[in-house]
Amino acid sequence: MAPRRILCTAGVTLLLFVLSAFGSLQPNQTSPPQQSGAATNAASGPPGPIVCDPGTFLNCHREKGVTPPKLTHSEDSRCPSEASSLRPFDATTVVELIVDETGKLHNISVVHSSSEHLPPNQQGIGSKVDESVIGAIKAFRFKPAARGHEHVPVQITIIFHTHCL
Repeated sequence: MAPRRILCTAGVTLLLFVLSAFGSLQPNQTSPPQQSGAATNAASGPPGPIVCDPGTFLNCHREKGVTPPKLTHSEDSRCPSEASSLRPFDATTVVELIVDETGKLHNISVVHSSSEHLPPNQQGIGSKVDESVIGAIKAFRFKPAARGHEHVPVQITIIFHTHCL
């Protein structure tokens, strides 16, 4: 008998948003992720993207008049082989990071692990999903955020949905 393969429709049902520019988007995006709503939410929503000091990425604050970064390339995460016994397996990982003024990623951190809502005996699988998500996000490419004609570093949040079938 041939081994079964795990089908992973990971992630980039990823909901990517600049916290303040987009407010609350609904998870209706699929691979590849699209950014939408910046123009419509800018006037009526929160005051603007979270801009940080260049180089140090400190002193992050919301600022009006900043165009959010644009995702130009994304990758899917891989489902861990341990998830095969749990099929279908769904997980959500929330990651914060800085997109600097050149579009490079910094300070990538998981702020909500996919293992947080799993039973204790499955939390190791959630941690492996989080690691795979971080690996996928490291391959993302962005056009940087801009204030007028000046590129600025911003903090963004990515909600990454992983589905293993």
